[in-house]
Amino acid sequence: MSGDSPGHKPEAPPGQNPSVEVRRTKTWEVITLLVLGVVVLGLVAGFYVINPAPSPSQYSTFKTLLALAVAGVGALLPGFITLEIGLPKGALRAGGAIALFAIVYFFNPAQLAPAPEQIGGDHITQTVAAGSTAVIHTGSGKLEIGYTIAQHEQALREREQQMRQDLERAHRAETKLERITLENELNAVQEQLQNLHNSYQDRIRLLEEAKQQLQALATGLSPEKLQAAKAALAQGDTTLADHLFAEVEALEQTGIERAAAAAYQRGKIAEDRIDYPTAYRHFQRAVQLAPDQLDYVEAAARLAYEMQDLHPAIRWYACS
Repeated sequence: MSGDSPGHKPEAPPGQNPSVEVRRTKTWEVITLLVLGVVVLGLVAGFYVINPAPSPSQYSTFKTLLALAVAGVGALLPGFITLEIGLPKGALRAGGAIALFAIVYFFNPAQLAPAPEQIGGDHITQTVAAGSTAVIHTGSGKLEIGYTIAQHEQALREREQQMRQDLERAHRAETKLERITLENELNAVQEQLQNLHNSYQDRIRLLEEAKQQLQALATGLSPEKLQAAKAALAQGDTTLADHLFAEVEALEQTGIERAAAAAYQRGKIAEDRIDYPTAYRHFQRAVQLAPDQLDYVEAAARLAYEMQDLHPAIRWYACS
């Protein structure tokens, strides 16, 4: 019969060994994977030579390409590897080339160096000098901030512990609104701890902004109190600045813009220490004094949402 029966394997052409064809196919697969892996590794190395300080998006692309290249080359190696890792939203179990990809992608000891930050338009870099003083080098000079990232982490962890205790008491008291607020505040502290460098840089910017605003609102304030508040800000303490902004609010009821700016700054200080009810009151005050300031409206809307005060939140979000 000329037709092939089911399951019948086609015969190799006369004079050709079928196993030779299989080996040839596998050889081409090996060569293809090896060439692609080497080319991608070469491209990544070349991009790094050209641009040793990539942007976050470029860094993510390089890391993905590198992981793919390593996985492709690793697929050619004999043996087997298994990997189990925990992720923020689950877990990953993988083997072989996929495991190699995950190792390169998720375990990257050469972290992207943070790009220079900006304060007041100046590019800045930061080092920690003797005496635990963080020195901010800007285009116009140096800003001494005696508030290090280690102190920032310690303050956040102390705040987290205190909020856990407050939340436990709130659960016992069964006050739903307070419990929701505390849970949101605790989540915010934990998010800052997970993104410690970014939250520290945000805090440095807030301290410098508060210092600049104090200077701008200095009329009528005691020079001694002003100097003490600035010195405290340099150490990461916003208490005296908050008191002076309160004085400005009291003194400047006729100067609406100054009072609104002070209320807004007090709200930012309270939000920075994850005190949402106090921050919300100050932002409400700022919006009441200057309803056309979109920064104030957005801040009030954000805190209204955190406080589950949804009707004002919707109204303010619509305005912003």
